[in-house]
Amino acid sequence: MTAFVPYVTFMKHAKKVAKGSVVRTRPILSTVYHSDKHVAVTDSHRLYVATGLYDGEEKTLDAQTGQEVDNGKYPDVERLIADSANAEYTFNVPVNDLYDALRAIEIASRLNKATDFMQIQVIDDFIRFKTDGKTAFDVEYSVGNNATDRDLFTMTLSIKYLKEAVHVLKDAKVEEVTIEYFGATRPLQIRAGNFTAIVLPVRTTN
Repeated sequence: MTAFVPYVTFMKHAKKVAKGSVVRTRPILSTVYHSDKHVAVTDSHRLYVATGLYDGEEKTLDAQTGQEVDNGKYPDVERLIADSANAEYTFNVPVNDLYDALRAIEIASRLNKATDFMQIQVIDDFIRFKTDGKTAFDVEYSVGNNATDRDLFTMTLSIKYLKEAVHVLKDAKVEEVTIEYFGATRPLQIRAGNFTAIVLPVRTTN
């Protein structure tokens, strides 16, 4: 099955990105950017980009109403997408399994309202998605060879942002997603077919 996120699916999930407190100070982020190169939406913490969905004049649409608006110049988001060849580690992960795992991590984190964050741990051919250690019990999902005896590189992310990015692919019935890791302080990149998402890491203090 070819991995492809249709326009209707993209716009449905763009509504979740293009709202929140940031919109009050940057109204342009309440819109979805359209050009013959790509369609894009960002809230400055995450970015969705899809190609092959629109072939027309450059414009921005209000994400909630679908009406064309002029709220200023849209950020140059294309420069934020990293070259896959520069990824330190790359993993192919089943979409449905990952989404279910992220939901479980989210539920575990909400039980005692401990945190909105999760961790991703990687090394070579192993990736683990898990609670951040502040919950009543840990939930994790791993892909690859067991890495129990190896030192892992760890990054912290918003559970919501990662889950919602994967939800786009689940809704589009995409079976597998490529996760690209560029370092603990660099955005995590998510790719499948015509769709790319990036999620910024969370800076934490011990």
